[in-house]
Amino acid sequence: MDYSIKVSVENHCSTTVKGNLLETLTAEVMKAQQFSVVKTIRITGMELDVHARHKYTGEEIIVECKAWEENINADVISKLIGNIVINNYSAGWLITTGGLGKDAEGLRLSWEKKPSEERKKLTIYTADRIVELLITNRVVVDAKSLICKLPENFVYNDKSTLFITNIGKYWLFVGSFNSGTIANSVIAFEATSGERVCDEESLKRLKEVKSIYSEYDWRLEKEQNIKRKDNVEFQDIVTVMSGDTWSDYRPSRPIDYVGRKCLIASVFSFFDDVLCRQTNTRLFALKSPSGWGKSSTILKLIDEAKKRGKSNKYFIFAVDVRTALSNRYAELAFKNCLECAIKESFIPFEKEEISIGDITNIVDTDDIKRIFSYLSENGKEIILIFDQFEEIFYKEELFGLFENMRKISNTVDSIKENLIIGYAWKTDFSIASDHPAYYLWSNLKDRRKEFDLLQFSDSEIKGAIKIFGKELGEKINPILARYLLRQCQGYPWLLKKLCIHVYNVVKEGKKQEDAIEQTLNIGSLFESECAELTSQEYGCIKQIAKESPADYFKIIDTFGQDTLQTLINRRTVIKRATKLTLYWDIFRDYVISGKLPEVNIDYIPQVQFSTFLKIISALIENNGKITINILSQNTLLGKSTIDNILIDLVMFGIVYRDRNEITLKENNYSDTMKKIQLFFKRHIVWLSIQKQFGDKFSVSDYNTIFASLYSTNQISDKTKKIYSARLIGWLLDLKLILIENSMYKINYKVDILDIDWTEYKKNRKVNKSRRGRKHNNSDVYWPQVSPKKIKQFYSDYSEKNQTATEWITNGNKKVLEDLISLNAASVSEHDELEIHCSCRELFQIIKTKKNIQFAIKQLENEPKLSAKDLAMRINQTFNKSWSEGTKRVTGGMVYRWGTELM
Repeated sequence: MDYSIKVSVENHCSTTVKGNLLETLTAEVMKAQQFSVVKTIRITGMELDVHARHKYTGEEIIVECKAWEENINADVISKLIGNIVINNYSAGWLITTGGLGKDAEGLRLSWEKKPSEERKKLTIYTADRIVELLITNRVVVDAKSLICKLPENFVYNDKSTLFITNIGKYWLFVGSFNSGTIANSVIAFEATSGERVCDEESLKRLKEVKSIYSEYDWRLEKEQNIKRKDNVEFQDIVTVMSGDTWSDYRPSRPIDYVGRKCLIASVFSFFDDVLCRQTNTRLFALKSPSGWGKSSTILKLIDEAKKRGKSNKYFIFAVDVRTALSNRYAELAFKNCLECAIKESFIPFEKEEISIGDITNIVDTDDIKRIFSYLSENGKEIILIFDQFEEIFYKEELFGLFENMRKISNTVDSIKENLIIGYAWKTDFSIASDHPAYYLWSNLKDRRKEFDLLQFSDSEIKGAIKIFGKELGEKINPILARYLLRQCQGYPWLLKKLCIHVYNVVKEGKKQEDAIEQTLNIGSLFESECAELTSQEYGCIKQIAKESPADYFKIIDTFGQDTLQTLINRRTVIKRATKLTLYWDIFRDYVISGKLPEVNIDYIPQVQFSTFLKIISALIENNGKITINILSQNTLLGKSTIDNILIDLVMFGIVYRDRNEITLKENNYSDTMKKIQLFFKRHIVWLSIQKQFGDKFSVSDYNTIFASLYSTNQISDKTKKIYSARLIGWLLDLKLILIENSMYKINYKVDILDIDWTEYKKNRKVNKSRRGRKHNNSDVYWPQVSPKKIKQFYSDYSEKNQTATEWITNGNKKVLEDLISLNAASVSEHDELEIHCSCRELFQIIKTKKNIQFAIKQLENEPKLSAKDLAMRINQTFNKSWSEGTKRVTGGMVYRWGTELM
């Protein structure tokens, strides 16, 4: 029989009481070896250090006694040896109620091989040896003598625990009645007399002693026919489930999962390392803030594991901890995981139900050992993942669950079998250091592999929008796609909420364009959602939010079946087993506090400040309302450029867009600029600069901040350079940053810009060499480049992000000069190139020029007219004094454009 020792006290007892129990145990062990305590050095509820002297020889030793739940590591033994040597003790004892970890056991075996004179300097007493001493000295009876007193229908695991409490010492046998496979009952005997404890008051007190056995049944066997809570909980363990449709707020279906290919590959690479014994790590965590897709990623891992080539290697079982009813949930989930692996034929086993040990050593049964042996021999692996367990952080009655999770994790980590434990961990909240969940997380920090889920990249957002289009049954409007891309800022939860809003708008019979306005705002959407509820329904979701996960029957008693069922039908409330939660933890936090998650603004405007100001001026001049067509005519900007600018304006929250009409929210310059300045005061770059550098900073400081904040964004270095220049340009133009003595300076007292577009344009210092030949408003166009060259430039521009200087260096000088001369492009003082119209729109502009129209007419009348003859006619008609070379070059270009545009 194996022995273990637990030192515990009732909840009302102080740590001093527990320390006294430990002191008594130490004294009993030393007395058995003819030693007595001379001096107590240190005493806590978990540890005791004393000096002891032998009654007859006078030999003095140091004794360390530890009542730890987990195994002792090698460091404890090493420090004790050091203490013995430094202080010249003749010997040292380590008394531990727990076991030895693998490294500590290795050190013990190594020490016992030393010569006897050296070996006697260190003696280690583990539970088995302590019990033997106590039995030999008749402090307690031998637990083996009590086996005959156990009921015939009681099945135990050949292990007995010496339970040392403030009430007394007891032998505990843990098992189940009637061949049950879940250890759920305790039979207690007084350790000194061997009498079974049968009176209800004593059993009740023992059950209330703080220990892992508090959740077990201490009743007599005649009462065991009552349906047990843990049996109910075992049957109701719920796995992580996806939504039924794309538009469901629950975790995404694997078919709808987007991106994170490197993350998925990295997780499976870790699984492979475990199989190949390339790592000793058996724990891992998926980390991210709320709504970033942890549960969806878990479902994707499960789906990938079932595919060909992997289905015979991995069995992934993920449970939703929100359905936990007791502190025993972790061990019940472990049992459920293995039995599901058997049921799905991943493990061949002659019985569907298996026996597991108690929480202190859950793998200590023949069934588990056989399963591990099979997994190892056949190169297979089982992965158990606990998801959503942060949802129960504030359920005091389940605080013990975190300690049990830690024990299971420690066990799995120490045995190094083909079993992995995973956790989905929410990073956007904090817990107190004295919370049991904090201890669980910090204790395992050095022994787990961590995988971070990042914000969506642009390509992942586009992939999600493409799936959204398929679900919608129509192609997503390019303008709407850009709005969604910019508005969500890479937050998966925000993208899903916005897409579902658009989905609902379209399903109501409206057009996609109807969603392109400031209602694409998460706060407005949540407000609208709550406003649609009756007072009874709102009270119900508020109660569920506060108690999440809330008890199903309690909510029905308070609000009624009809109210709850209505909310479940709407998918506002999700029912899992007997627990209720709101559809989204982000929505739950909003219902409780009225606050939304902190969303750092990292948005980079689509256009230069000058172009933006041009649009604002045109809106104000037209009393704050204008159509896109008229705006294009008034500003000489192409519609595609205006669409890009409108993305900025909607993002800033200063305009409404109703299809082809734009309305300025505040029809005055001052209030509009205030809103934009407030927007950029919340920008992550502006805030980070203040935090790291204070009031003043250099260009190098700015570049460092920008590079660090956008290091994870999947954009090229050249694009980042352009974005960096554009953002600093906006901050300077908005007067949020000033230039002082070649340094940047934060301007906390921002004055509203008292300028208009005309004045602004007049004062801008733009490199004249890049503005092209001065015939912007001319009714003729003398091209320097061919249509083919222009088309090639537009193609390159859509794929590359370069400064104006880089475009010129790469052979596009004449292209830029022509585009600028046609008002199709401009260059900022920060060397940004901005294109104002599409290639198609540019060709239409060129077609309106008189000399091009002349060429088209001549070529239509005389299809065989040569370029040389056309150049001569143009020279005469437009009163040019071209040289032969100019006729050949410029005349030839006009000929090409005429041919292209016929």
